[in-house]
Amino acid sequence: MVETVVTNTPPAGARLASDRRRHVGVNAPLLNQPLPQFITGGVDRAEQDRGRAAAQLAGKRHVVATSKCASPSRTSLRWCDLPLRFAWEKVVEALFRFQFAALGLLLCFATATHAQDNAPADEFAKVVRTTEPLSPADEMATFTLPEGFKASLVVAEPDIAKPMNMAFDARGRLWVTTSEEYPIPAPADRAGKDRIVVLEDKDGDGIRETVTTFADGLNIPMGVYPYKDGVICFSIPNIWFLQDTDGDGKCDERKELYGPMGFERDTHGMCNGFTRGFDGWLYACHGFNNHTTVAGADGHEITMQSGNTFRFRLDGSRIEHFTHGLVNPFGMTQSPAADLFVADCHTKPVSLLLPGGYYESFGKPHDGLGYVPPMMDHLHGSTAIGGIAQYNADVFPAEYHGNTFGGNVMTGCVNRNSLQQIGSSFRAKEEADFLVSTDPWFRPMDLQVGPDGAMYIADFYNRIIGHYEVGLDHPGRDRKRGRIWKVEYQGNNGNTKSVPMPGESATPDELLAELASPNMPRRTLAMNRLLDSYRNAASPSQSSDAAESVDAQVHALWLQQRQGNLNDQAIRISAEAESELVRVHAFRIIADRDEAVANSGTIMQQGFRDASPLVRRAAVLAAAKHVHFSQLRPLIDLYHDTPAEDVYLQHSVRMALRNHLQSPELFQQLDRELTDRDIKLVAAICLALNTPDAGSFLIRHIRVLSDAPPDEFANYTRFAVRHVSAQNVGTLTAVVRERFADNPSMQLELLKAASDGLKQRGASTPEVIRNWAATLAAELIGLKNGKLPAADADPIVWSYVPYPGGKDQGSPFQVTHRRTSTDGMKETPLYSSLPKGEQQTGIYRSGSFNPGEQFSFYMAGHDGVPKDPAGGKNLVRLRDAATHETLHTWPPPRNDTAHQFNWTNTDDVQCTYIEVVDGDSGNAFAWLAVGRFSVEGLNPNTRIEQRREGIELIGLFQLADFRDVLSILLRRSNSDVTTGELLGKAIAGMQADSRFHALAAACGVTDLAATVRSSVHNALLSDSTDNIEETLGKVMASATSAQQLRVAEPLCSDLTGAKLLVALVDKGKASAELLRRPTVADALKAVADESLNSRVQQLLNSLPDQNAERDALIASRTQNYVQQPGSAVAGEAVFAKNCSVCHQVAGKGKKVGPNLDGIGSRGANRLIEDMLAPNRNVDIAFRTSTVVTTSGKVASGLSRGYDGARLILIDSKGAEISIPRDDIEELVVSRRSPMPDNVAEILTEQQFRDLTAWLLSLRN
Repeated sequence: MVETVVTNTPPAGARLASDRRRHVGVNAPLLNQPLPQFITGGVDRAEQDRGRAAAQLAGKRHVVATSKCASPSRTSLRWCDLPLRFAWEKVVEALFRFQFAALGLLLCFATATHAQDNAPADEFAKVVRTTEPLSPADEMATFTLPEGFKASLVVAEPDIAKPMNMAFDARGRLWVTTSEEYPIPAPADRAGKDRIVVLEDKDGDGIRETVTTFADGLNIPMGVYPYKDGVICFSIPNIWFLQDTDGDGKCDERKELYGPMGFERDTHGMCNGFTRGFDGWLYACHGFNNHTTVAGADGHEITMQSGNTFRFRLDGSRIEHFTHGLVNPFGMTQSPAADLFVADCHTKPVSLLLPGGYYESFGKPHDGLGYVPPMMDHLHGSTAIGGIAQYNADVFPAEYHGNTFGGNVMTGCVNRNSLQQIGSSFRAKEEADFLVSTDPWFRPMDLQVGPDGAMYIADFYNRIIGHYEVGLDHPGRDRKRGRIWKVEYQGNNGNTKSVPMPGESATPDELLAELASPNMPRRTLAMNRLLDSYRNAASPSQSSDAAESVDAQVHALWLQQRQGNLNDQAIRISAEAESELVRVHAFRIIADRDEAVANSGTIMQQGFRDASPLVRRAAVLAAAKHVHFSQLRPLIDLYHDTPAEDVYLQHSVRMALRNHLQSPELFQQLDRELTDRDIKLVAAICLALNTPDAGSFLIRHIRVLSDAPPDEFANYTRFAVRHVSAQNVGTLTAVVRERFADNPSMQLELLKAASDGLKQRGASTPEVIRNWAATLAAELIGLKNGKLPAADADPIVWSYVPYPGGKDQGSPFQVTHRRTSTDGMKETPLYSSLPKGEQQTGIYRSGSFNPGEQFSFYMAGHDGVPKDPAGGKNLVRLRDAATHETLHTWPPPRNDTAHQFNWTNTDDVQCTYIEVVDGDSGNAFAWLAVGRFSVEGLNPNTRIEQRREGIELIGLFQLADFRDVLSILLRRSNSDVTTGELLGKAIAGMQADSRFHALAAACGVTDLAATVRSSVHNALLSDSTDNIEETLGKVMASATSAQQLRVAEPLCSDLTGAKLLVALVDKGKASAELLRRPTVADALKAVADESLNSRVQQLLNSLPDQNAERDALIASRTQNYVQQPGSAVAGEAVFAKNCSVCHQVAGKGKKVGPNLDGIGSRGANRLIEDMLAPNRNVDIAFRTSTVVTTSGKVASGLSRGYDGARLILIDSKGAEISIPRDDIEELVVSRRSPMPDNVAEILTEQQFRDLTAWLLSLRN
C-alpha cells in the first residue's frame, strides 16, 4: 500500500499529483473526459508541474521520500507556505491548472509507473533503458534508504537540464553546472546552451527555493568551484573565472585561466571534480582519452593524456601535474587528514591519491616503481562510476562517519564503503548500498556533502548513460531532464533543522567560529572565505574554540601558512603536538612550503619515527619535496620497518627515495655501507630513475640481485642494458651466464629482456649478447658439436582434437606423475584426462611415427562405473597415417594402476599415429592416462618446447648462422605446424620481402596436403620468388577463411605483397572478403598505389552487403545462445587462451584493451554484437593506428605510445610491434578496433557460447 501524508495542506481543490490513491477517488468521473493539450503531453507535461503550475501556485514545493516505510514506494509529501508576493488571482488560476496537471500525471502514472514496477529483471543491464521517464515525485517513490533517512527533491527540470558537477559556497548556496549539449559539444559557430545555476535558501528554512542562472552560453561545463564574486569552472575548451563585478548575481566578465584543455576525443570526463585543498590549490580530474598540454602564466607546462589529476592556482598563475594514470576519474573528495580520494570510471570506485603516483590505466606504463596499490578489489557490479563523497560531518549516525559514497550510474544505486585503516593505508570495505532506486533512469553522477550535513546527489536522469556503448546522436538520449536530491538523517524525532552558513555580510569573527565546526565542509568553506575575502583581517587567534577544537587548530595552522605568517618555530611545535591530526598537518604544511624549515633533518626524522603511521606518511611526503642526504638512511630504515600491509607508506617511501636518488651527488653518497637488503631496495628504485648512475648501480650489485624473482631480475637486466655502456653490458652478461648456467629458461627470459632494453635504447646488439644468444639457442635446439640429432630422435608432437558431439572445452589432457605402474615404477609420467575434471572430453592425437616390430605403452583409467559394462567411450587406438585405418584398439584397464599393453606389427606398417580418446562425460570413472611408450619420442618431455624457444631466440636476434639448421628442421616439421610456423618466421625474419613472411604464416596452416606443404617449405628456403604466387594460391585453396587472413596480413606490409594478394583474389584463389577485413583494408589503403586501390574497390563493389551478413550472423549466434547457453566454466578457459592477451578481468590478463569487469551488465544481445562486430562502436582510445615506414613497410595495431626511441603497437593477437621513431614516415589512426573482427571464425560455436556465458556472468 502507498502511504501518503500531506502537511501544510494546500488550499481546497488542489491535489498533489503524487497523492495517487486519493486522487483516483476524487477525479474518477473525469477519467473518460477529453484532456486539454497541455495535459495530454503525458510525462513531460507532468514533470514540468514544479516549474510552471506548482511554481505559480506555491513558489516552491518540497517533495520528500522517507525510509519510515518498508516499501520503497511509500512516500511522505509536504507543501510549503505560499509567498505573499503572488497575487491571489494567479493562485486561483494555478489551482485550476494544477488540478488538471495532477490528473494528467495520474494517467501517466497508470502507465509509466506500472510499467516500471513490472520492468524486466535485466532492465538495469540494458545500455538503452526501455522504461519511460517518471516525474520527480514518482522517481523519488522508487528510492530505498536506510532507516532514519529521507530524500527530498532540491531542483528538477526545467530549472536545470543535465547536472554535471555541484559545489557549495561559503554562504551555503549550491552551484550546479547543467548541460543540454552533452555529449556533443556546441559547434564553433554558435554559443552553447549550457548554464551554471545557483540554488539558494534565502529564508533559512532548508529549502533552496531560488534558482538563478549565473552564467549561460557555456559548452558542456563540468568542474565548478565558487570563488570570491564568481565561480571557477571548466567549459569547453578552457578553465574560466566567471565573475559578477556589479553584484547583480549574474556573470558579466569571463577570464580564461587555463586552456585549451583537451575535449576533442571525448566529452564524458573532461575536467571535473574541482576540490579546494587545505593548501589553497584547486585539485581536479582530467578525464578519459583527451590530450592536454597547458601552462600557467608562469610558463610551467604539463601534458596529460587520458586519466590524470592536476592542481592549479586560482589566479591562473600555475598548473601542476598531481598524479598520473587512472582511466576516467570523475569526482574527488578530501579527508580531514588532507588525503584526496577519486572515483575512477573503469578501474576502482575509490582510489587514494599519492602525490606523483602512477595509477593503472589502459596500457599506460608506470614510472618504474609500479602502480600505486589499489585500496579495493570490488566494483559494486559496474565500472560506470560517477562522483564520490566522504562523510565528514556529525549529522549522520557514527557508522557512516568517514565512509565514502559513490554514484553507480549503471545499477541505479549510491554505493557505500567504510574505510578500514591499515597503518597509514586504507582498505575499502563494501557496505550495503546507501540509496537504491528501481527507476532505471536514475543516474547518480555527482555527490557532495553539504554544510548542513546532508548528502546531495546530482541525478543525470536519462535513458542512456553510456558514451561508447550507444551512439552520441542516439535519439533516445534525453537532454532536458535532471534532478538534484538531498538525503538527510532525521533519526527518530524527524528533526531536519540545520544552522545556516554565515551570510553575505558575515564578519571574520563569525567565519573563525566556524573553524571549530564538526562539519568539515562548513569549516573548510569558512577558512577559504576568510582567505579569499578577508585575507589580512583573518587572525586565527580570534578563534575562541581553537584551544578546545583540534579541527580549529588545524585550520588555524593553514590560515597562517597561506597568509605567509607561519614561522618555523610554530611548525616545530605543531609537529610535536599531542593531536595526531595536528601533527599530520604540520608535515603537510612542510610539504607545501617552497623552502625547508630550519633544522629540517631533526624534524623529518622525528616524523619518520612518529607513533602514528599517518604522521609518518605525511613526513615522507614532505621529505619527497625537500630532499637532503640526511634523510636517505632514515628513509631506507623506515621502509624496512614498515609492515608490508601498509602499502601506501611503503610506496610513499619509495617515491621519496626516488626523488633523492635523482641527484647524482646523493646517489654517489648513498652507495656506501649498504646491506644486501638495502641494495635490493635501491635496485627496485633504480628502475624509476632512467639515469646512467642507476644502470651502473645495478651492474655493480648484479650478483646480490641475481636471487631476485625471475620477473624482477628480468626488469633489472632490461634496464641495465638500456642505460649502461657496452663494456658494462659484457660484465652483466658474464655474471648472468655464470649465475644461471643451469637454468636455460631464465637465460632465455633475460635475453628477451636485454633485447627489449636495446630496442628502447635504439641501439644495435653488442657482440657479447649475440654470442650469448647463439650459445643458448644451440643448447635449446639440441645441437651437439654444431649438429642436430637424427630425425628419429626428434620428439613427436601431440595435438588436441574435440570429441565428436561433445563440448569443446579445450584439451583435457595434462602430464601427471601420480600413478604407479604394474612393474613397480612410481610417479609414472602419463598423459591424463583426470586433472581438469572427469566430465571434460577430447582426443589427444600424436604425430606420425614408425612403431617398429613391437609397440607397447602403459595405461591406467576407466570406461564407466566398474560394476557396469564398459561404455566403449574411453580407449586408445593405433591408426595408419596414410589410410587412417584403425590398426588396433585398447580399452582402459579399469584400474588406477598403469598396466602394460602390447602390439605386434605383423604387417610391417611404417607410419602410424596414436589417438587417446576420452569420450566419457560422466562424473566418475570417466578418465584415462597413457604413457611409457616404446617409441621414446611419444613420451612426455620438454624437448619440443625447448626447441621452439631456441627457434624463437634465433628469430629474435636474427642469428643468420643458424639458417641451415632451421632449413633442416623446417623440412622435418611436416606434422608439427606450430614449430613449422615458428621456423618459417625465423627464416623469413632474415629478409624484408613480405611474401616470405606470408609463406611463414602458411607454414602454420593445418591440413595442407604433403605436396603443398613441401612447396611452401621449398619456396621459403629458395632465393627465388618465382614460385611464391603459385604456392600461396595452393595454400589459399586449402585454408579456412581465418587461415587465409593470417596469410594475407603479412602480404599487406609492402606494395609487392599487396599486389600479390589482390592478384590471388582476382584469380579466385583467395576470398575477396579478405579485402574487407580491417587489418587488411587499413594496410592496403596505406601502401597501395592508385591503380591497385582502383582494382581493390572494384572487387569490393562486387561483394554482397557486409552489414546484412554480419547482422544475420549476430542474430543467428544470439538465437543459438538463447536456445543452448554455454558453460561459464569452460568460457573462462576460452577467455584465458584467446582474450586475456589484451583484456583484463578481476586483475588478471593484460590491460591493453578495455577492462571487462562488469561487462555482463550489457546483456547478451549487445555483448554478442560487440564480439562479432567490434568495429561498430569503437572508443577513440582503442582505434587502430597504421604506420608506414620510410622503407614502405606497413604495421597496424593499438598504439601504446613511445618507449624510448621506438613506437609500440599491439596487434590483434596481443603481440607487441616495435618501430624505431626515425623509421616512421606516416601514422594514421582509423575508426577500426584492433580486436579481430573474425571471432566467429577463430572460435567454434561451442567456444563462442561458452565465452559468452562467462562474460555474461561478470556482473560484479
